[in-house]
Amino acid sequence: MTLIASQARMSQKRLTTPGDVPTVAPSNDHTDGSWTYLDIYPGELCYNEADGILYTSDGSVIQTLINAAPVFGSDYFYEQDLSVTSNGTTTFQNKLTLSIPTNTLSGGLYRACVSYGYRHSTTNSDFRGQTLVSIAGGGATALFIEHRQEMKDSGADQWQGWSLSRIIDVNPNDSIEIQYNFSKSGGGTAQTGDAFIEFYKVSN
Repeated sequence: MTLIASQARMSQKRLTTPGDVPTVAPSNDHTDGSWTYLDIYPGELCYNEADGILYTSDGSVIQTLINAAPVFGSDYFYEQDLSVTSNGTTTFQNKLTLSIPTNTLSGGLYRACVSYGYRHSTTNSDFRGQTLVSIAGGGATALFIEHRQEMKDSGADQWQGWSLSRIIDVNPNDSIEIQYNFSKSGGGTAQTGDAFIEFYKVSN
């Protein structure tokens, strides 16, 4: 068969496993037995089709040329509890918890969002909402601003809504726990419902 030079094509190195990154070659001869399947020559292109990332090497380091993988909204997790829960004490009671185990997150900046409906059976004390974020399983626990609201109308049909969010810097494979708790500051009964927690990546 005769080679037609004008129709010659080149096949680039492809990776198909998520997270695989090419490595700098240990020698200038890929047939000498020292290479792994990840090694590439200086100037060679390598595309990880699972991650949507194109790499090359300058002989010293691996460089990312194109990253087509979406970032915003990835690593998305949520929990919700739409039922109504009552608390007649001044001790915080857990309403909803979102737990993300280790070896799950890729790391970067993440947005934690909490929202819920609430009401209180008296106008003489506060409804109290508390959001706690624990990072890396037993590490530092951050308290979002505590929500305190004295109702102006304690009628059974008087529901209000509350939401808040925060950007959190997360290391790869950190574990995360987000809790929404509620109580009251004095008399009456605090109630909450339509509780929702979501956690998702916004940037690397």
